[in-house]
Amino acid sequence: MTSLLLALLACGGPATPERPPSPPGPNVLLVTLDTVRADRLGSYGHAAARTATLDALAARGRRFARAYAPVPLTIPSHATLLTGLLPPTHGVRANGDRPLGLEFTTLAEHLGREGYATGAAVAAFVTTRPWQLDQGYTTYLEPRVPEGGDYWHAARTADAVVDDALGWLAARGGGPWHLWVHLYDAHHPYDPPEGYVDPEDPRPYDGEIAFLDDQLARLFEAVDPARTLVVVAGDHGESLGEHGELTHGLYVYEATQRVPLIFAGPGVEPGVEEAPVSLADVLPRVLDVLDLPVPVDLDGAVERVTPVPLESWQFAQRFGVAPHLAIVDGPLKLIDLPRPELYDVVADPHEVHDLAADRPEEVARLRALLGLRGDRPPGASAPPTGSDVMRGLQALGYTVPDAPVGDRRTLPDPKDHTRLVTLLQQADLLATAKDDEGAEAALREALTTHPHVVELWARLASQLGRTGKEAAAEEALAQGLARDPEDPQLLALEGNRLAKAGQYVEASVAFRSAALRMPYAPRLRGLAVGALRFAGKPGDAGRLGEEWLATYPDDVYLAGALGVVRVEQGRMGEAAPLLAAGCEADPPPLQACYWAAAASYGSGFVEASLRQLAREVEAHPSHVRAALTLANLGLEQQRWELALQGAEAAVARLPEDPDPWYLLVQSLFNLGRFGEAREALPKGLALDPEHPELLLMDANLLAKAGQRDQGEQRFRQAQEALAARTGLSREAVGLPPLTEGEAPSDAARPGWSQGE
Repeated sequence: MTSLLLALLACGGPATPERPPSPPGPNVLLVTLDTVRADRLGSYGHAAARTATLDALAARGRRFARAYAPVPLTIPSHATLLTGLLPPTHGVRANGDRPLGLEFTTLAEHLGREGYATGAAVAAFVTTRPWQLDQGYTTYLEPRVPEGGDYWHAARTADAVVDDALGWLAARGGGPWHLWVHLYDAHHPYDPPEGYVDPEDPRPYDGEIAFLDDQLARLFEAVDPARTLVVVAGDHGESLGEHGELTHGLYVYEATQRVPLIFAGPGVEPGVEEAPVSLADVLPRVLDVLDLPVPVDLDGAVERVTPVPLESWQFAQRFGVAPHLAIVDGPLKLIDLPRPELYDVVADPHEVHDLAADRPEEVARLRALLGLRGDRPPGASAPPTGSDVMRGLQALGYTVPDAPVGDRRTLPDPKDHTRLVTLLQQADLLATAKDDEGAEAALREALTTHPHVVELWARLASQLGRTGKEAAAEEALAQGLARDPEDPQLLALEGNRLAKAGQYVEASVAFRSAALRMPYAPRLRGLAVGALRFAGKPGDAGRLGEEWLATYPDDVYLAGALGVVRVEQGRMGEAAPLLAAGCEADPPPLQACYWAAAASYGSGFVEASLRQLAREVEAHPSHVRAALTLANLGLEQQRWELALQGAEAAVARLPEDPDPWYLLVQSLFNLGRFGEAREALPKGLALDPEHPELLLMDANLLAKAGQRDQGEQRFRQAQEALAARTGLSREAVGLPPLTEGEAPSDAARPGWSQGE
């Protein structure tokens, strides 16, 4: 009995009896369009649309005129689409609050059990593996996401995603397949490729949609329409300024909730379906078209007979303001707030005319339905996200703290807090435009009316820290921590502050506390380990790194941090694979690539060593030993561009040392950039007029310029200078002869040492 129970649990999702696979059905192509609102497609009535591909699909298929996203956010909306479950059921209520649980069964898992080959090509961090939307996909092609910096904007364009998808399709053998393609181009900021913005009608949002439409043409041409069920769905829309919201996330008005949904292919009756449907209905409808069993415990349905609930708890969890919850029943839509809003969204799709005061009986009826269908608040058990993740979330207006929501009906109405929304949007736009003073002013104004909102203090501290206002940043951080000492973003910021102050043990504690609350930020774990190393506690650092790496084996940043600890412990054999992994992080931990290069060089892999040194210098230009080593090894291997990279970084770090100036001049000379070499040379000679190598470079530059006699004179001066420094005779010095071509390097062979 126990083994049977375990087998059932391992399957995930609703238990179904074993049965033989069905005969091969049509292929299934699912395309999700991130941030695309329905009324921006031609088939949905947008006269200026350039969406011929999608419009043709709608013409031969079934277009759902009123399809609704459950949440105006990517991760929960995709979780619903892929499982047929609404957010209160699958538990993903916002971007970043938790991944999709492994106990839920996705469309890919349903189809995989029927013998379908499964693959996905996705565009952005919000659909990458950490969120566990990849369940059931044997191949999962995703963007490279940096370990540091702006996680949440990490994305790639539709052409790259479609290239991946076409490659996967080309490799298919026989049998049916299911492919999911996620396109992110319409997400803010809008920056369509050249040729996709009409100067007579500049709408960059429409231009992004036109570009992805053209890319879909390439994809659709590669599949057999007679053998492929194509499903296209938006995950949520975009406000574009309606109701005072520029993008999406806070409100559940039609602009963000009404999305395109099109089915086309075998088994689909062409036409238009006017009744409201939910993205939760996609999975059961796909299974029904394929004549596969539809689980009975889904929130979605093949034929919807219940109203459609919508939600965004952002106002409540971020600001202590009533959340936007809504329900759509026929033409009516209730947004259930302390002062409710009622709209006839068929007659009034932009929700301009509030009918709540005139139709109180409908408000009461729909409130009762919402209480039955979608009124459950998020719980407090959701695992939180990482500091860089959290920072990106807040920059986009997405953050959800790890806290339950109380009675929403007692909270203030968001209509009374529109100024807060405006200020937050202004702060984001101003920061993006590098108007740091303006962004700071907007945040400070928001704090005058909402000093209890911890997010505002964290954002202000981050903003001030980025602009070098350390004292003010510390004050903002202290204000936030006084209100919530366990807020994970504040803890991460506190770790940075303590590390800058040299309080490494305390910094490690703060980083660890943040990492435990935010498991999706690998950099926090590496920072906690690195702080212990800087504190002179390599044993503690090593133990912590080993413990975490056992739980997070794919955390390359943590691997690199642990590798550097192992180097300092003299355990180079153990360190080498960790360092190589850490060098793949973006950015890598300090010294990870440097020591990886040492291991590669020692094993005879000089080319790999050069690449790793260049990576170290690119990520940490202040690491002067890495810069000098790259310059010397680059000259030795006649890789002049890499030598120049190292020399430039070394000069920037050691401008008063003539040796880096020599490396710079030598690299420029060997690249044939004689004018730049001539400009740099006097700066080095000013520091040491008798520097032998600089004098030799001067001799070669003079010869190159046709001043042979002056060059010979400078060459003899270089010989004498070297003889004086070594105690050898001028004849014994043996400087290379004067040349008019490349000046051979006498740079020392690279040698690795501790520190910077």
